[in-house]
Amino acid sequence: TTHAPPLNFTMVVPSAAKRSRKPRRSRNADILAVIAVTVISVGAAWLITLTILNRNSSTEIKIKPDSANAPAIMDTVAVAGDTTGGALPTKTHGELHLSAKDMLGTPHIMYGTAWKKDETATLVLQAIHAGFRFIDTACQPKHYDETGVGYGWKWGAEQLGLKREDIFLQTKFTAIGGQDRNDVPYDAHAELEDQVRQSVITSLRNLQTEYIDSLVLHSPMETMDETMRVWKVLEIFVDEGQIK
Repeated sequence: TTHAPPLNFTMVVPSAAKRSRKPRRSRNADILAVIAVTVISVGAAWLITLTILNRNSSTEIKIKPDSANAPAIMDTVAVAGDTTGGALPTKTHGELHLSAKDMLGTPHIMYGTAWKKDETATLVLQAIHAGFRFIDTACQPKHYDETGVGYGWKWGAEQLGLKREDIFLQTKFTAIGGQDRNDVPYDAHAELEDQVRQSVITSLRNLQTEYIDSLVLHSPMETMDETMRVWKVLEIFVDEGQIK
């Protein structure tokens, strides 16, 4: 009897590494993921904190219209936790005793009032209570409510016992090209010098003040000659003490 030779089988088993090859993330990707999660977590914590602080220290200001041509005037002011019947105390928390006249030689932040529209008076009042002493506006109804600035700073100064010299008011002369032709604060057909004079007088009336601390050109005029014509008119107001 003839026997067949035994058969030898060799089984090749793939390694675990070869069976499950998965893309491996780089170390940089892991670091970026950790940074992103940290930033999001910190940001969320800040938002929650600011929301809580804002609720605890917010100032609610009720306003009523004065007339069709005037901005809102503050009626009563109520502070969270206040028991004085709605009137703000003469002293509030923070460095509110600071005066603009004492801060001119030091860095300071100026509160801008563009695009605040009907909320201008309210927001300026809140800014005064928050410690702002430098207020910027412009004789440009297209983007600023200069009259609202006047009401806001006057009420803030009255409630905190501040004097006019404690507030720094800056406004601007805006050329006809930067005005809304349907709401120009001066005679659009007058001579340039008269436009400047009318603008300054309007600003003095709107801001309820006898002088303006700083009056600047909103932008250069189209020519150097026109720019100098405006400048010379402003110099006259400086000489008369109506512009500092």
